[in-house]
Amino acid sequence: MYFLHHIKHIHLKITKTYIPKRFTQYSQALLEGANQYIGAGNMYNCGVENLNELHVYMMSQMETPTTKSGPQYVTQSIFN
Repeated sequence: MYFLHHIKHIHLKITKTYIPKRFTQYSQALLEGANQYIGAGNMYNCGVENLNELHVYMMSQMETPTTKSGPQYVTQSIFN
């Protein structure tokens, strides 16, 4: 049961641009057949039909933060 698992809190880094690895893994799972149970959607709650390997590759390339500004962190978790 997934809802019983502990979810690690993600602290946002204001000066960094990146995609967390768990979102890349989620998209990969959709491509591997999980889309029969759940699907991808956009901010308007419309289904995304054209998700493909190129999108997942681009997401994996963006897992590492891309800027070198000083570290500025949000002090509150996004789940609180």
